[in-house]
Amino acid sequence: MSTGAQSFYEAAGQLPPDVAQPLLRVPRDAARLVTEIRLRSQRPVTLTISSRSYFLRFDGIPIQSHTNAVVTLTHEQLTACFHAVCSYSVHTFEECISQGFVPMAGGHRVGISGTALYGENVFTVRNITSLNIRIARTQILRCSEAVRQLLNDPLRGILILGAPGTGKTTLLRACLKVLSDSGIRTAVVDERFELAPVSDTGFIETPPDLCDYFSGYPKHIGMLQAVRSMSPQTLVCDEIGGDEDVAAVQKASHAGVRMIATAHAADETVLRTRPPLRRLCATGAFQSAIVLAEGKTGRTEKIVDLDHA
Repeated sequence: MSTGAQSFYEAAGQLPPDVAQPLLRVPRDAARLVTEIRLRSQRPVTLTISSRSYFLRFDGIPIQSHTNAVVTLTHEQLTACFHAVCSYSVHTFEECISQGFVPMAGGHRVGISGTALYGENVFTVRNITSLNIRIARTQILRCSEAVRQLLNDPLRGILILGAPGTGKTTLLRACLKVLSDSGIRTAVVDERFELAPVSDTGFIETPPDLCDYFSGYPKHIGMLQAVRSMSPQTLVCDEIGGDEDVAAVQKASHAGVRMIATAHAADETVLRTRPPLRRLCATGAFQSAIVLAEGKTGRTEKIVDLDHA
């Protein structure tokens, strides 16, 4: 997986030339900060930088005000972009598309929206109207000493909480390295290919030594499969919270496997007000919550003892 500006250019270069060209003109200092490329039918191309949206000019300069000089896509151009990110083989990604995303070469992930079509036991999306390319980067992040102590306590399940964009996945990657370096066998359920992007030729970047990855598995299926097949000491899962996830967490916990997971929640008070998260805590699988700070990717604001919260 590339880092910095190169990762941005790598993702942009996979789009059709007429869309890629202005993106490839973005200055390196700006490109290294871009976290998302958003493409929308009949609307301007925008770049997400530090959680703010910038319009893209034809000369590659990101600006905050809409002018006639910004790149605007036709519906035909957006459709061509969709086919490009699917490597011109949409049927290959039907299962991922039904879940709202497509994995791109290089570990980037594309969120999609459009018109939902329901058939007999089949759900898919057609007439794509928006694409959100999330730029894959392995950010160098060191876990704080307090987080390291939690990770090295085999009896403490950990829930990492934060609003979107606070770096939950980034911190989870750093935790995986600490677990592996500590000799802890870890199974990782990576439903959306974000923790360790993988291609037909192997991992995009070599993951920690003692981690086994279940890539593309629905979380609830992957968790139970991991417990059955890999005898992990710790089970790690990103973006948890649905009722099926809660049931799988409970089964894994009852099997004696320690859980580490992330959840969308601004702070620990949400755990008591949002029903799925209340049920998640009620499983008894989590004893500590790491709450992430806004605007500081993957940085811990506080650690909460859930046994006494």
